[in-house]
Amino acid sequence: MHPMFLPRGQSVPTVPVTFVTAETWPQQREQLDAPARAFADAAGFEPKPGRHLLLPAAAGGLAGALFALEATDAAHKDLFAPGALSGLLPEGAYRFANAPHDSKLAALAAYRFTRYRKQDAKALQLELPGNVDGDDLSRIVEGVGLDARSHQHPGERHGSAGA
Repeated sequence: MHPMFLPRGQSVPTVPVTFVTAETWPQQREQLDAPARAFADAAGFEPKPGRHLLLPAAAGGLAGALFALEATDAAHKDLFAPGALSGLLPEGAYRFANAPHDSKLAALAAYRFTRYRKQDAKALQLELPGNVDGDDLSRIVEGVGLDARSHQHPGERHGSAGA
């Protein structure tokens, strides 16, 4: 399996990422512990698609993250929107606390091809939801990497410096 993905139940502690919509936010807000709820209120978090909030832990670190999606009955849903999390979250291991619109596409979107952008590389790992086949997803990620490398400049691909 690709090193970015962790199988469900791995012994690594993970930070929950909770997906919210305008419809589900009131109930999910009430399920937060009092300090997290107060922080979300103080930060002015609004469940508009693409918005996120990192929730601090009492002892420091990260207790969780919120990420807003479109309503489940919306005519248009950006199934790859959760992929933005790979650029928003600090290094660490994460898991989906609840299901986004499409768990497989959300996990795939979280992958970042960093071969040519090492400065952007972060040690992020995602514990895969139970309904996502980690081996299948890893094959897709490896295929994306191979395809991206095949589109290099011909001189770079063949080791020559010239045209």
